[in-house]
Amino acid sequence: MKKTLTFLLVLMALSPGFLSAQTTKSPAVVLVFAGDDPNLITIKDDAGKKQAATEGLKMKAGWIIQTAKGGSAELQIQPNGSIIKIAASTTFKINDLASETAKTKNDFEVASGKIRAVATKLAGSENSPGYTLKTPTANCGVRGTDFLINISADGLQESLVVAEGLVDFTKDSTGELVKVGAGQMADALSASFAVGNIDQATLNSLFSDVGFVKLDPKTVGAITSQANAVDVNTDNTKVAGSGTNQGSAPASEDPLMAWIKKVLGAEIGSVTINGTTWSKAILQPVIDTGNFRLGLYLPIIYETDMFDPSDWYQPSGNNEWSFGTQLVNGQSLWTSDPLAAALDATSDLVLKIRFLEIGRQGVDPFYLKLGSLNTMTIGHATIMSRFANDQEFPSVRKVGFNAGVTFGPLGIEGVADDLTSPQVVGGRLSFNLIGNWVVIGTSGIADLALVDPKNLTGNSPIAGKTAASLGNPIFLVGGLDTQWINLDLGFLRALVFADVNVLTAYYQSSYTANGVTVPVGLATGTLFDSTGGLRSYGMEAGVTGKLLVIDYRLSFQLEHGLYKNGIFRSNYYRTRNERLLGLNSYLTESATAAAIDKQSTVGIFGSAGFNLLNILLFDGSYRWPMTMNSNGSIQLSSDNTLAKVEDALALKLTIPKGALPDFIKLSGQVSYERTKLVATLATSGGTLSLFDSNTVLKGEILYGLAQGVDLAIGVSTLIQRDATTGAVTYDTSGNAKVSPSISLETRIGF
Repeated sequence: MKKTLTFLLVLMALSPGFLSAQTTKSPAVVLVFAGDDPNLITIKDDAGKKQAATEGLKMKAGWIIQTAKGGSAELQIQPNGSIIKIAASTTFKINDLASETAKTKNDFEVASGKIRAVATKLAGSENSPGYTLKTPTANCGVRGTDFLINISADGLQESLVVAEGLVDFTKDSTGELVKVGAGQMADALSASFAVGNIDQATLNSLFSDVGFVKLDPKTVGAITSQANAVDVNTDNTKVAGSGTNQGSAPASEDPLMAWIKKVLGAEIGSVTINGTTWSKAILQPVIDTGNFRLGLYLPIIYETDMFDPSDWYQPSGNNEWSFGTQLVNGQSLWTSDPLAAALDATSDLVLKIRFLEIGRQGVDPFYLKLGSLNTMTIGHATIMSRFANDQEFPSVRKVGFNAGVTFGPLGIEGVADDLTSPQVVGGRLSFNLIGNWVVIGTSGIADLALVDPKNLTGNSPIAGKTAASLGNPIFLVGGLDTQWINLDLGFLRALVFADVNVLTAYYQSSYTANGVTVPVGLATGTLFDSTGGLRSYGMEAGVTGKLLVIDYRLSFQLEHGLYKNGIFRSNYYRTRNERLLGLNSYLTESATAAAIDKQSTVGIFGSAGFNLLNILLFDGSYRWPMTMNSNGSIQLSSDNTLAKVEDALALKLTIPKGALPDFIKLSGQVSYERTKLVATLATSGGTLSLFDSNTVLKGEILYGLAQGVDLAIGVSTLIQRDATTGAVTYDTSGNAKVSPSISLETRIGF
């Protein structure tokens, strides 16, 4: 009985019907690789519903795949094994799949962009192409080949390029048909619809941005040569029917070299720092896998001699290439103070990190950002809003920290301006009460070095003093934040929030002025007056979200005493002395405190941002300040109070690289942030300086010289500092001096 059963099982296993039943896969197009960032891919099913770009996703007829700038995808057709590479900025549609309907062809469509296909040869395709691939004005009959279709962004080119095999290329308007073989191309929009031969270098260049990452063209079924179209010589070169040698198909690149070319970047040029022009040669390797990004910064910035380390620029007097080996009193730190040497080596090593990013803030349950960060925000941005530790890069380099993690309903965020020498630190703890509709949190940010030691020298308003004589206060801002509604209707998203915060300080030594002594400990005088009334506090309530393509925020703000909404912002370092002197005056000068407490400041804050087809990105915001008198009336600030009102303007405009048509090789970004705009105009007779301590300006324009080579012109504002000590330089009014920095460089991407 066992022998009979075994015989029957073997017979069934060897039967063609059983084999077919076990190996046949239902027809589908499988997403094998979703590029470096799946968020740059939009997939819609045959009902128009969006689907997540998850690797392994099986797609059917009627599905559409769109890649944004920087996105890409790799597809495999089941069961025949043909593969397709979709480049950036491409729209690809699956019209039909063989055996899914009565049709016998796989039918695809490219509406825009660029794709490469390596198609396996189907049975019977010698006389009937097994694939049809349509473009806006033509269609391709594919028998089994390696080819690409490129539709230019300006709509002036619709070309087919074949590396191996044969493609029937038909122009819809006239019915003309040409057969395009290996090493040939044709353009459906050219004046003459004809086949042209291309050399190997051009062929390699055209295929350079459609190389496969996960899929391997070698695994696709063998492509059989077509009679009178393509012959294969013994030396593996392709010869067209005319006998012209077309050269081999693009060779597979060594994986190691491909990886090096992808990650390695360099800058060669010049930069102005503190009025001195420095030359620079910088390697900037970048590893980007979508959810993980690491960028290194390996600079040699020199004045005259690149090969003389003593001539290299040293940020804030630090030789970042010493790794603890610098001499102190003629003796190496490793010999005289091993601990100091180890700390210096660690600091120098950490400075080589330009950025490290894992996850996305507000989206992923865990995110981490390290390095030179141009925006750090906590909670609803009422205390820390777009704080930047890179505002003086590369003159001053810091390795900032911003991270967050969510454990069920509990959320934790942390921030530090510099891991090597932290000064501004803080965090937020939040608890999700009802499904993201009701959230309550508490935040706190501290400046541990409001008396910056470098500001005690030079011509600073506090020069010649000691931190102890100024009370050496720790600046503290914190409070409660709440979220009440989180609405998502697709076209409209809205989140309603309300925050209440207070400002105070902890004095590490006593401070005496005008016969008044501020003792060691928490300065309660910033919180309450002699009658128990509240002093330095503020609140903000509003709504933020997205309407169609516009990100928006609209809120009402109230400030009283020393408190300012979003006090830790991009120009915080430049106004630090102002905070210190204002705090000490508030606590020791009763007349000053009374004048400040007499009026509150209220304001309407609005911001809007949009992305116009990945061509133009804009973000702007403004806070309109008003005064609220003691009787509760609100009015526009008069001239004598404008100097005390801190309005805030922020503008940012970006044109991504490659967003414009190919013949316009320009891209760039410019951002301008300023506080006290109205106050400056009111107190300076209408004259506005773009370069002062209340302003942060950054911008650059890139021009593509060649593939992988860009000319970059940049301008920014930097605080003037002593080249040796890093001490800030001040003008006669006690404001930090700011000067423009201009850079000119050639950027090379390998």
